[in-house]
Parts: sequence; structure tokens; C-alpha cells
Amino acid sequence: MKAKEYLDTIKTLEEDIKRKLDLSRYYRNLAEGVKSSIITDMPKQSHIKSTSIMEEAITKAVDLETEASELNLKLNELQIKLLDFISQLDEGRYQKVLVLRYIEHRIWSDIADEMHYSKTGVMKVNKEALEKLNVIILEKS
Repeated sequence: MKAKEYLDTIKTLEEDIKRKLDLSRYYRNLAEGVKSSIITDMPKQSHIKSTSIMEEAITKAVDLETEASELNLKLNELQIKLLDFISQLDEGRYQKVLVLRYIEHRIWSDIADEMHYSKTGVMKVNKEALEKLNVIILEKS
């Protein structure tokens, strides 16, 4: 796997986790909105229906949270592996730009300010760092 593939996989996992957790929150909000103990003169069946809707929403929320947790374990493994590769780069500026961009998700202008480079200069360092990272990944794989 090349550096960009590692980074893309990490980004996809992060997005999937966020999406699943967002959906879980929506289901939990729906479940909270369902009144489970309404006293009316309506037949008992409506109470059963609202309870089953609430149960279904909570079940889906828990399932999504479990899936997100499993994806988070995979994400952590990949991030650890990636950080191990990054730590093997011989220049601190390569390590810094990769961590700031791909681990901390900083924008180019922020990275440039922190590293005292122009935005173009940071992007050039990033390109060089990714090329060197590819070599390290190929050697270790």
C-alpha cells in the first residue's frame, strides 16, 4: 500500500465513523421523541406500536455505535502504522507537515504559518515527504 492509499483509507474510515455516529444520534433523538407511556383512552395497540418504534430506533442506534467502534479499532491500527512510518522519515519538516495535514487535519495556510513557509512551499515539502514515505512503506511491506 502506498502512502496516499494509507491516507485515503484513514480518511474514509474517519468519515464512515462520523456518519455512523451521526446516524446513531439521529436514531436516539427519534427514540427520545417517542412517548412510551401515554395514558389515553385509545386501544392498547398504539402504545405497543410507539414502544416498538422506540425499541427499533434504539436498536439501530446501538448497532451503528458498535459498527463505529469496530471501525475505530481499524482506524487506530492504521494510524499507529502510519505514525510509525512517518517517524522513520529523516527530516523533521517532513514528519511535521504529514502529521499536521493528515493526522491533525490542518489546512495548508495554517501549516504554512506554523512552519514559517509559504503555502506553496508547504505543499512542495508535503509532496517530497509523501515520496519518501512511499519508499519507507515499500521497504517495510
